[in-house]
Amino acid sequence: MSSKFGFILVKPQLGENIGACARAMKNFGFSKLHIVEPKINFPNHKAKATSVGAYDIINKAKVFNNIQDAMEPFKDQRRDLRSSYDENNWLSKEEMRTAVRAYRLLRQDADIEQLTECYKNIKRKVGNLADV
Repeated sequence: MSSKFGFILVKPQLGENIGACARAMKNFGFSKLHIVEPKINFPNHKAKATSVGAYDIINKAKVFNNIQDAMEPFKDQRRDLRSSYDENNWLSKEEMRTAVRAYRLLRQDADIEQLTECYKNIKRKVGNLADV
C-alpha cells in the first residue's frame, strides 16, 4: 500500500531537510515526494548527501509551484486510507468519526474544553494514548 501514498514538502528551506525526508521515506517504503516552491535550487548535493542512499527518491521527486498541483496525484489517497482503516480494523467507524471531529476542531481553533472532551472520548475508546 505504501506505493500509493506520497509526501509533500512545502517551501523547504534547506537541501538537508529534503534529504532527511527522503531517507525517512525510504526507511518506511515510501517513494513519492512532491516539493512545493523550494527556497533552494533542487536537486542539490546537500539533499543527496543527507538522503544517505535514498537517491532514487531525490531523483524522482517532482517540484511544483503550488500546493493544489502537488496534491492532484494524491486525490485518491484519502479514500484509500479510509478503506485501509476499515479493512484492518485499526479504528471502528465511531472511533474514526471521533478522531476526525477532534482534527476538525483543532483546525477551527476550537476552545480547549471541546478538544479535551474529544481527547477523553478517544482515550476511553482506543486506550492509552501518549500525552500531547
